[in-house]
Amino acid sequence: MKRTSIIAFLLILTLLVPMAASAATDESTLNGYPLQKGIYEGVTIKLVQPWWTATDDPKYEENTRVYREFEEHTGAKVEFITVAQDGDAFEGYKQAVINMVMANDAPDAVIGTTFPVPAWVSKNLIQPWNKYMDLSDLAAKNISPMAKGPFAIGEDVYGIQTPTTPIDNAMAIYYSKSAFENKGLDDPYELYTAGKWNWDAFIDASNALTYDGGSGAIDHFAIAGWYIIDSYQPFIAANGGDTVKIGEDGKPRFAMNDPETVFALNYAIEKMPLHADKLWPLIESYDWDIGALLFDGTVGMLHECYWWYDTALETMGEDLGIVPFPLGPDYKGEAVSRDYLEACYGWYLMAGAKNPQATADLYGYLWYANKEYDVPPPAVKGYPEIFGDRYDDIQLWTNNAALETARAYPGLEVVVANIYTAINANGVTPANATESAAQEAQAIIDAILAGN
Repeated sequence: MKRTSIIAFLLILTLLVPMAASAATDESTLNGYPLQKGIYEGVTIKLVQPWWTATDDPKYEENTRVYREFEEHTGAKVEFITVAQDGDAFEGYKQAVINMVMANDAPDAVIGTTFPVPAWVSKNLIQPWNKYMDLSDLAAKNISPMAKGPFAIGEDVYGIQTPTTPIDNAMAIYYSKSAFENKGLDDPYELYTAGKWNWDAFIDASNALTYDGGSGAIDHFAIAGWYIIDSYQPFIAANGGDTVKIGEDGKPRFAMNDPETVFALNYAIEKMPLHADKLWPLIESYDWDIGALLFDGTVGMLHECYWWYDTALETMGEDLGIVPFPLGPDYKGEAVSRDYLEACYGWYLMAGAKNPQATADLYGYLWYANKEYDVPPPAVKGYPEIFGDRYDDIQLWTNNAALETARAYPGLEVVVANIYTAINANGVTPANATESAAQEAQAIIDAILAGN
């Protein structure tokens, strides 16, 4: 062999060796994520979901691709089991999951709201994800801040969001720009960007938007919304309040008698022209189509979920404005907003899971594959074409929403409803109403945590 041929052969060999080593290294990773090829050959990961979050929706197409990549690399099969509608949506679905567990056929993971966390933990139905995966890196960095608390008890995280678990029940204030212009009011979004969108500005606008349009009585109202007219939830959330908080001892405690919540209730009752006695009959007369009140100018603002945005945009066009509920004076956090959120979905790792480690690796890879999002926008991913120049705003506002906590403790909602009845119908002060209910509320919380 000629000298030049030998040199050429050796040169090619030196190039091939690193390539072979790289190929060998690829066996232990999936697109850079540490995951051994073929590690779960023959394993079936069973995931249960309700019919309303079925993953054949086009917005889940990207994550379907990720599932297939995981299957091809690890040898596992990802099987989705969809629970059909049966009676009450939430309760029927939860019971279906419990029935699977009782029949010794527990799935590996189920999607659900945060509501059952305390009860399911106390009954040993779910186990923490951090037992099988490092949440300090990928998942914890990406989970929306508002979702961490309700999904966790102490240091254990029982539910994790993924890009397939939308939280589009987060809320904001939709408003008619022309309604504000006609009253000589500053645009709320412009006030927000200038750092001047606060409770005083909100009350000033609300008073101006509440007036008699010629009927001889008040027939134009400031704002409508399911949770603002007589339960004041946005005020409570925006002022840093919650129904249940984690105490200094690490245990959930009833918190509606905290100063920031009492202040929020007093402020809303004393200063906000809500007119619940007129608005509820009016909403009923609209066949509960609450958005129509904004469309026809009966109200200047509407407190509604993000999923309603495309409907509002289609009807109102450029007259539509959107802004978060303004932060209250007692809010001590760093977020730019803290609006109310009724429900949030996440995946739970079942205590009876047959393949917990494989399931944790699946979701670890799912987060990794979506790593281009520093904070993923679960409520709005896939919808930038709808939200336009508000896309980044809505992503930010959603991730800082304040999740409802009362529904996690069956029976507590009744206590909370009684508090509002005492305030609204009986004239009891917020301080007395919340303090009188505190002992009963805490007993319900403690009973759920004890597994009763």
